[in-house]
Amino acid sequence: MIRQSKKWHISFLFWSSLLLIFWIHYWFIQPMRGETADVTQSVQQAQQYYQQGQFLQAISLLENLLATSEGIEQATIQCYLAASYRESGQLNKAIKNWKAALEIYRNQNCQSLQPQLIAVLVDLGQTHNALGQFRQAIPLLEEAIKLAENNQELKTQAIAWDILGTSHTLSGDYDKAIKVYETSLKLFEQLNHPDLMTITLNNLSNTFSQRQLKYLAEAQAAQLEEDETQAEHFTSLAQQDRQMALATATQAEETSRNQNSLSAVRARLQLMKLNPNLDYRASVSSILEQLPNSRRKVYELINLAGLMKESEAIKILEKGIGIAHQLGDLRTASFALGALGRVYEQKKQYDLALKFTHQAQLAAGQISAPDSQYRWQWQAGRIYRATGRREEAKVAYRQAIASLQSIRGDIAVANQNLQLDFRDEVEPVYRQLLEILLDGGTSSEIELAIQIFEGLQLSELQNFFGDDCVEIIDAIKQPQVILAKTNTVVIHSIILKNQSYLILQLSNGTNKSYPINISQSQLQKKILKWRNELEDISSYRYIDLSKELYKLLIQPIENELELVQPNNLVFVNDGLFRNVPIGALYDGQKFLLEKYPLSVSLGLNFITQTQSSGQWRSLTFGLTVAVPPFDSLPNVAQETHEVQTILGGSRYLNNDFTFNNLQKQIRKKNYSVVHLATHGRFGGNAESAFLQAFDRQISLAELENLLDSSQKPIELLTLSACQTAAGNDRATLGLAGVAVRSGVKSTLGTLWFVNDQATVELITDFYRYLEQGMSKTEALRKAQLSQIATPGSHPSIWASFVLVGNWL
Repeated sequence: MIRQSKKWHISFLFWSSLLLIFWIHYWFIQPMRGETADVTQSVQQAQQYYQQGQFLQAISLLENLLATSEGIEQATIQCYLAASYRESGQLNKAIKNWKAALEIYRNQNCQSLQPQLIAVLVDLGQTHNALGQFRQAIPLLEEAIKLAENNQELKTQAIAWDILGTSHTLSGDYDKAIKVYETSLKLFEQLNHPDLMTITLNNLSNTFSQRQLKYLAEAQAAQLEEDETQAEHFTSLAQQDRQMALATATQAEETSRNQNSLSAVRARLQLMKLNPNLDYRASVSSILEQLPNSRRKVYELINLAGLMKESEAIKILEKGIGIAHQLGDLRTASFALGALGRVYEQKKQYDLALKFTHQAQLAAGQISAPDSQYRWQWQAGRIYRATGRREEAKVAYRQAIASLQSIRGDIAVANQNLQLDFRDEVEPVYRQLLEILLDGGTSSEIELAIQIFEGLQLSELQNFFGDDCVEIIDAIKQPQVILAKTNTVVIHSIILKNQSYLILQLSNGTNKSYPINISQSQLQKKILKWRNELEDISSYRYIDLSKELYKLLIQPIENELELVQPNNLVFVNDGLFRNVPIGALYDGQKFLLEKYPLSVSLGLNFITQTQSSGQWRSLTFGLTVAVPPFDSLPNVAQETHEVQTILGGSRYLNNDFTFNNLQKQIRKKNYSVVHLATHGRFGGNAESAFLQAFDRQISLAELENLLDSSQKPIELLTLSACQTAAGNDRATLGLAGVAVRSGVKSTLGTLWFVNDQATVELITDFYRYLEQGMSKTEALRKAQLSQIATPGSHPSIWASFVLVGNWL
């Protein structure tokens, strides 16, 4: 069998099992009102074309009719057109026509037109789902359900509920999706409609499978953090979901046993995926052979090909390509051609692989489908790279990234809880191009690598927050000028599969790359172990790894740094490097931060202009009492007192630290510093991050909105008692990203929880140095140096604090 990657299953999922057949022919069985004889004849001809799968001919005829129609007649033709465009794979045009019809039906405000209005809402929502645009789909489907309930249309309700379940599945809200699918299933059972029951059971099984993967990812993260209780908890949940997925898939297969339908095909393929001991390939092939040609049939042929030996897969895909061309469906043809190119790529028959990959690109390009196009540009890049055609590979990868950027809003919101799509289908495109550019790269290629890496950082940030809204307020327009003016060196750490790199971006505009001579897996293990040892205040085991990692990371660039003597080092870190304090690297005599002021950044494109006039004023909130499940923070009283004494401003503790009061104070007055001394946690996604107020937890989205509500951008946000998940390489994206998104210039945060008298001293020193006119990064360094000089000092106290954002 050919190797069928996870991405193929996800990509074709909604095509093969989520679209409901009930609506496919809806519009072509609806009578038109008040049409002329000529119009009736033309519509009947279009109907014949549609039923014969000649969608382009139907579209041509209907476009001519549309020009001379108006009112309800025009709305109905718009719907005919939308259905034809959808069946030919032109989904954006289908959406445009359905929106036009929807506007007409809404304006009519006629009860007798309610069935048509509901149908448009469902079809429109369904098509948005097919493009991954679940946010647009959800309100349309919820409106359709409400109208269908009012009109007592039980079947329509059930269908709309099912498609709404798809929307929630695409959003990564699997809990809600499962509840919605179960509602749909109950209605279909009442209707005794086994074919539609099968579709919903297929969808339900798939959602259990996806939630299982989410739980497994969370279990793995807990294991990395040595949290066995949480690891066992999520492993148990994953096992339960696997059992539910298998049971539901079995029920779907049993329900569809006497059906010759695409839902029966999907049921068997889903069950085979869950139970490899079963083999339904022969029955699937037989059913597909009997079914009329359609784009859904082509997608199931693609799925079937993924389970076959290469020679059989090629024949199946060639058949699918023929059907897609016969239908005039370029979108579906692009997927079938691309899948065939992938088979030949795996066979290392690169000439044929490139031939079909280029044909897939052409088909996707003809209908402006970047979500399909980027896959084949990426595939072409891999083939060029495998055949040693480096320059052509670079061009193909850059084209793929450009296509990805054009659809990044949809990527950002897709499955952000699990980030399967991003991990499997987006991130590798960037990283594979970085591998090419940095393997003996020229100076111009190194400069391009920096741009690509920062593009990856942006995509990760968008995916973490689940949207594409990362507007940088007052961004530095010429960062290289700032580097030169402040004598700052930027160090990019890039972790790649075969060879990781450091890129030195000097203040004079020179860029140099240095390979890190260790495998990715070994490097990540050492980073995670070092982080755990740094946190252990009872031990000095961290010293060995501090030395080893210094030798590995800093020693190769040490001569360059000594030559330049930078005033600041700014690290733009990748992966688990984000979760460790680089300043704690140790050369045997000094820590790195004893040599240079350090800060971290998501990239120079994320740096904003500082507007500080040296007049600091703080808004300080803190918790000293225990708020279950968190213990008390007795040192917060002194910490917050010192902050207010040094900077002035307002201070609120305990029962005055409520969400509403924090919101009120930020909105009411201009504060240059917001200091929050409370428990907080930043995990692998935005939903798991929070700060603890006295009355409740404040989510990351709420914190962002609070900070954004300030009359002027906040100069510094300090979070003095937070913790980031050590084993998750995205945990600090929340810490850095919330500041970027809300316009905060810099964030001082902690990588792990620490709150004792030494913390109070460090915070006090930092603000005192800041008040004296030092830059933020120099103020932090001086405060940390004071702690290092203290007898018995340990990096578990001082190394936890990191400055993110503008270092000035």
